[in-house]
Amino acid sequence: MAIFCNSCGQENRDGEKFCKKCIKDLIGTTAEGNLEAGVILDKRYEILSIIKKGGMGSVYLAIDHRFQQALCAVKEMLNNTTDEKKKQYMIEHFREEAKILHKLRHPNLPVVKDYFVEWGRYYLVMDYIEGENLETILLNYENKGVPENLVIKWSKEILAALSYLHNQNPPVIYRDLKPENIIVRKSD
Repeated sequence: MAIFCNSCGQENRDGEKFCKKCIKDLIGTTAEGNLEAGVILDKRYEILSIIKKGGMGSVYLAIDHRFQQALCAVKEMLNNTTDEKKKQYMIEHFREEAKILHKLRHPNLPVVKDYFVEWGRYYLVMDYIEGENLETILLNYENKGVPENLVIKWSKEILAALSYLHNQNPPVIYRDLKPENIIVRKSD
């Protein structure tokens, strides 16, 4: 299996540690740029699989080897800018956002446990919520429609989380609220 350089895109042989073109450190990625299973991040988080892929990065299921093999979600945010001022701004903005998210504690929000920058990629580590996203659930109901009691229950839980966020000082505004970003926990 080939390893593609995160810096220059060069294809390298599996097992290589440095890119044969630009000599930078290599990480195991697919041709699409996603991390491969088995990659260890921050000498701690082992990638198991990809949960979700988007335009700004991906979310992976991982094992935290420091805490009894606990499952966690690792959210990756890519920074493809070559402008050093923009890159530094993004790093500072990312760190500030991670610190704000780490302080949030609400039963309907995952806890952000860690953050780090590695190989030019930005990572947030949070609780892994086992369940299905609301978009998938809605598609499963097809033309039958979602039972009213579930719509009311889910709406109250979403609104409680939004109220909590908006009442922070300063308020936290979640700008990407959509069914595919809402996980309905399997356990409850």
